[in-house]
Amino acid sequence: MMSELWGVDAPCSGATAVFFPPVDEMLGASRELGELYEQAKAVCAICPHVFACHARWIDAGRPEVGVWFGTAPRDRKQGLAVKWRMCHRCGEPLGAQLVAERRWLHPPCAEANRAERNTIPRRKTA
Repeated sequence: MMSELWGVDAPCSGATAVFFPPVDEMLGASRELGELYEQAKAVCAICPHVFACHARWIDAGRPEVGVWFGTAPRDRKQGLAVKWRMCHRCGEPLGAQLVAERRWLHPPCAEANRAERNTIPRRKTA
């Protein structure tokens, strides 16, 4: 189950300037703004809290500014979907980086699976 305080330990915690840059001050600086959005989306790609972030975005009235759940404003306007995959062990969403690497378990879940496999008695072969 996801913590209700997911924002405290989320990778984006404390990075407000990257996720919510001062767009009004950056008018005409679309390249710099795009670079900030790409930095933010890279952080989102490894974040296990994308569902909670998406829910928070909805609760906040679907604001048009800032990077939310791995999408920039332009992405959302164009209707670009975020593909979420779930961890095969705990059922929580995987970050885009793990999906890109075709890894279907969070690292702690993968480690737990390996530990369980090592405790299963092996049949002796003659």
